[in-house]
Amino acid sequence: MERLTSIERYIIELIEIYSPSIDELMSKTNFSRKLILNIVNDFIASGIVVYKGLSIQIKDSNALKELNSLEAQKHEATELMASLFNSQRKKTTFKKIFISERDEKFLKGLMAQIDMFISGLDYKKKDNLKRKVIFWGEEDYEKLCMSTIVNK
Repeated sequence: MERLTSIERYIIELIEIYSPSIDELMSKTNFSRKLILNIVNDFIASGIVVYKGLSIQIKDSNALKELNSLEAQKHEATELMASLFNSQRKKTTFKKIFISERDEKFLKGLMAQIDMFISGLDYKKKDNLKRKVIFWGEEDYEKLCMSTIVNK
């Protein structure tokens, strides 16, 4: 299994954290039983997970390392960002700006505070929490434009 879709990644993350049953996966994701069974069966066929009683558990932690490679993370970020921008719920802001050195330093300080806040959140196993995806970052516009040429 080379790359995971966002749905597959969501399922494998839940399996890694909770070792859930199929019914628990349905409850946590609101995905159909058929979809979850298809994904879990693919994971079993790939040797990544196994059933232990009713629970599904990670069988090969080395396979998880491969699935979490930098290339896999880039693929996931690209897929999720496209989905976010195509979403009907417009909670996404994308701006190209001109900024002074002073304001750039201020912005970087705010972004560092956000990073520290998010890094401090560690509620993985607690129930009744929403899972959110948050994107932030900045780069020189010219560098991004040039990287689109280099990366093709």
